[in-house]
Amino acid sequence: MAAGLEYIDLDESVPLADITSNSHPYVRTKAIADKMVLKADRPEKEDKLYLLTACIRLPIVYGERDFLSIPGSLAALEKASPNLVLLKVDGEAFNITDGQRRLFWEYPRTIWKATGHEIDANKVWIMPTWLALAVAGVMEWLFRLFTFGTKRPSLLGKQQVEYSCFTHTYSIKKAKERLGYKPVQDFDGGI
Repeated sequence: MAAGLEYIDLDESVPLADITSNSHPYVRTKAIADKMVLKADRPEKEDKLYLLTACIRLPIVYGERDFLSIPGSLAALEKASPNLVLLKVDGEAFNITDGQRRLFWEYPRTIWKATGHEIDANKVWIMPTWLALAVAGVMEWLFRLFTFGTKRPSLLGKQQVEYSCFTHTYSIKKAKERLGYKPVQDFDGGI
């Protein structure tokens, strides 16, 4: 949802990807919605009616009721709250994670390992980032050409390559300080 390629301990003040033309539409619409919710906080109106808003930013959701990320990682393998406390937090955004820094490829590999599939690191071929981005760029260009701009590649698009090649970690310091947030479960326990 944030602008830029790498996110290392990203905090809530970083610019969002709402106006970045090369961001994936999903990312742009999440960023636009985030800004709309925060802007709706205490709008100045003559009738004195207003909203109290806050945004909770969840970079990735996994666990018992995860129907997307864990099944998606398992599909890839086959192919090859704490109690809420009412505080004065309206008009603010908060990053919520398990508090552990993980690189992108650690996530699916942990899921695969939990299902009994060990990945031999010696057999993993690592494509250079520049090459992966070039292939993704060609794929997106071909999709635009042959679908008249109506579709984007779902598996090897620029966004997917950026997520897998660049670091994305989020700071939950503000949520801990302001909300008293404590992750309920660690990464391995959630998987």
